[in-house]
Amino acid sequence: MFELRKKIHAKGRLKNVKSDSTFPYRLQTFLTSDLPKPILHNLAAPSFIPSGFAPRPDRKHIRKSRSHYRRSGFRYNEIHPPLGAKGIFMTPENTLCLIIDIQERLLPALHDKDDMLHHSRILIQGLHALGVPFAVTEQYPKGLGKTVPAVSLLLPETTPFIEKTRFSALSPETHAILTQAAVQNIILIGAETHICMLQTVLDLRLEGFNVYVPFECTTSRSPANKENGLAQMREARATVSNVESILFQLLGDARHPAFKTVSKLIQ
Repeated sequence: MFELRKKIHAKGRLKNVKSDSTFPYRLQTFLTSDLPKPILHNLAAPSFIPSGFAPRPDRKHIRKSRSHYRRSGFRYNEIHPPLGAKGIFMTPENTLCLIIDIQERLLPALHDKDDMLHHSRILIQGLHALGVPFAVTEQYPKGLGKTVPAVSLLLPETTPFIEKTRFSALSPETHAILTQAAVQNIILIGAETHICMLQTVLDLRLEGFNVYVPFECTTSRSPANKENGLAQMREARATVSNVESILFQLLGDARHPAFKTVSKLIQ
């Protein structure tokens, strides 16, 4: 590798490349014609490429990468939404909170359930003050009971409740609600982190939604499973956030009419 660098520098000195404006193009031709591609990538370093010059990316390689996603059943822009995509930044108008399976017979079995319920109530009240809509799912309510009153009584009367048996909350009914609300950002809270929450995150990301999970508002029966579930969500490019960050991101400005209400909730 060192000898190849010397060769390039020597070639540049012989042709007085510092005063030659065509040097970047001749250098690129020299590299692509004389050196194997793996070596070419390793040599593309600021030590010998002039300031402001960057080799053209291999467009064919990029097309292959995107076609790989399509062959795998994914669409590239759904997994990696482009900056500036519609609704990529949270506002009360493009956001919905999906509450997953905080139910009477499931909650007692969860680790640190009181703290999770406390932070969930703060978030729900703050989102309600901001005008963010809600939807609730209940996993087999005949066996696991209804949503706990500490949550259900805080929700607007028009909030839809969806019964399910699938672990993912993104059922056809839920998808129809998200489509009708025309939202792009989903705040996800509930249980369990590594099962229903995780599978919902994966499905939402595949559908192109931006997902935000406040870590205080989800839990599992064991803390290890919670941490592992959150790690998998991050790998799926969901945003693992917290209650205060989400509320203040939605506020955006201290002049917002709901600022005082939200501030009192987090004291």
